[in-house]
Amino acid sequence: MGRSIGFLSLHNCSATPRKRRSQMTNFAVGDGPPKAKPLEALLRLKAVISPHGPIPVSKSTWWEGVRSGRFPKPVKLGPRTTVWRQSDVQLLIDNAPPSWVDSKGTM
Repeated sequence: MGRSIGFLSLHNCSATPRKRRSQMTNFAVGDGPPKAKPLEALLRLKAVISPHGPIPVSKSTWWEGVRSGRFPKPVKLGPRTTVWRQSDVQLLIDNAPPSWVDSKGTM
């Protein structure tokens, strides 16, 4: 019979087996494990469009542009959470039409 700790029973516990030394990755001298990609900032809609964001369009215009492909596709984090990658928004700003830029050179 398995051992019990409080309400947990360790009878049918399936622990993840450890890797054997022969299964571990060996790196050449001077090489390290692969470097992780830097984390990318994610922006909510309020940070992207007017009046708080740099892109001077309304919410309905933004969503129509997303549907048509004119604006970047969103990333869904949950059923009610939608964000955009900062790099995608920056690329949109860098390629902004002249009508978005005022006489001072700002959006």
